[in-house]
Amino acid sequence: MNTLRVKKAFLSYPKHELQDAPKHLAESLPASWLTELIAIEGDELVARDDGFFEGELAPSGDELFLLRGIVRAHLSMPCGRCLGPAPVDIQGDVTILFAPVKPGRKVKGRTSADSEGEFEFDPSEAEMTFFEGDHIVLDEVLREAILLEVPISALCSEACPGINPTPVNLSDAPSRAIDPRLAQLAKFSDRLKK
Repeated sequence: MNTLRVKKAFLSYPKHELQDAPKHLAESLPASWLTELIAIEGDELVARDDGFFEGELAPSGDELFLLRGIVRAHLSMPCGRCLGPAPVDIQGDVTILFAPVKPGRKVKGRTSADSEGEFEFDPSEAEMTFFEGDHIVLDEVLREAILLEVPISALCSEACPGINPTPVNLSDAPSRAIDPRLAQLAKFSDRLKK
């Protein structure tokens, strides 16, 4: 089961309010909350503006609840060329089934020998998550939907020239002694120059 990275659940709905009819959701996601939610150690992914989630949380029989919707977020991450801030607009679809955690219930799947012993979920539980107690919390589901849409590399603009270091004039550099392991290579280079 996933653990939340934020201190307190933000989008939490009592299941007794959802038993009879679907609940339409239209939630603003504050930029500060989004930044904390999507934080990845060592990454500079931040929310530039408030995000938004619109969807429906509906009963789906036998204490199951189906969530469908769209999450939108306006993020900033380092540019893949110049490392400056690059704007990234995210729109992710969310469709997942919430099931209650029951004592003694085992998650279907197996431990794989070919993937270093990692647990592989059964495909029937691939689009399912679990809730404990009387509330259904959407925070972690929205986090995953956003992070799945974040590009590996973003550009601040198509015309970004990239990092432009100041050219070094090698004739101005102080001469250094050649590493003895490279002495033969230096002699070969001198012969090629002649």
